[in-house]
Amino acid sequence: MTFKYEITSNVFFYLAKEIEEEINLGYINNIQNIDYDTIKIKIHRKKTKQLIITKEVLFLPSYDIKVMEKSLEFTRFLKRKLYNQRIQEIKQHKNNKVIYLKLDDYFLIFEFFSHSNIILTDAEYNVISAKRYERWKDREIIRKQKYSFPKVEAIETLTDKEIEKLNKLEKKGIIRYFVKNHNIAPHYINEIFETEKTFEEKIKKIKKLYNIKNPKLIKTNNLFVIKENNNPEKISTEIEKEYVDFFAENKTEKETNKKEKKINKIIEIQEEKEKEFLEKIKNYKKQGEQIYVHFNTIEEINKQIKLALNKKIPEKEIIKKMNDYFEKTNQKINVKKIDLKEKKYILKIDENN
Repeated sequence: MTFKYEITSNVFFYLAKEIEEEINLGYINNIQNIDYDTIKIKIHRKKTKQLIITKEVLFLPSYDIKVMEKSLEFTRFLKRKLYNQRIQEIKQHKNNKVIYLKLDDYFLIFEFFSHSNIILTDAEYNVISAKRYERWKDREIIRKQKYSFPKVEAIETLTDKEIEKLNKLEKKGIIRYFVKNHNIAPHYINEIFETEKTFEEKIKKIKKLYNIKNPKLIKTNNLFVIKENNNPEKISTEIEKEYVDFFAENKTEKETNKKEKKINKIIEIQEEKEKEFLEKIKNYKKQGEQIYVHFNTIEEINKQIKLALNKKIPEKEIIKKMNDYFEKTNQKINVKKIDLKEKKYILKIDENN
């Protein structure tokens, strides 16, 4: 699954708040794979809801999304560990593209940067398992070691001294500072610098990025950003719209694969039957050729069997007498079976004769 838009860090802030309202204090009752990069967590709180986690984002869909027949091993492990765990909290960590679920006994952490990751820790943040174990210059994700969040500070920690230093920088320097220290996308800084006149107003507007009353998800260029809007829709709903086509295509592809498998199976059965049919024709042809070659002998056998029947001679005795006769006359024919009730017999004829 590939998402065409980059999601800015403050989108996760408002998304986490929205999701928390919907599923907080609910119980996890299932975790499954939608595909190799996407999982679905079923959460029951009055009624069951689905939380979809992709490589890029998480959201609550408005309709049921089909899952793989068999989930991956890591997903099955999460299901065993987290079944019936109650969700105590859903939060973005500072300004990171990281959202965590605080459960009764665990933290389930979703990282939506780099290659993305899912990490399960105990209540003290000791790593129990992860989708992938990674190492960076300043942090690492290793089993049985303490999990550490990426080093980014929340915007509200911005001090007066830092603001004073920023006032001496050019626009590029200010952008670099907010990206590095607070994970704020350059898009917001550029826009704020165009609309706000004084430095104080610019800083105030930057801080407000995490205090928007009516947040609405907006697509601009290749970004998903948050804007103030008097008629906002749910952020999950807006994100879901971007995935509808994928899931529809994915569903169609799965159905097509099923149809192709069915057709291939039918073709395979037909080819096998054709093979059997041609083999039968080949055998019948050989039998016909042998009947033609040994026509006089077969006529004689028919005559002798009729005579034996009239004399009420048993089948075994007829077979013995006839085979003795063929052996004496040096004929490469052998009577294998005579069925007087069905009025048929089986001959073995040496084709090299």
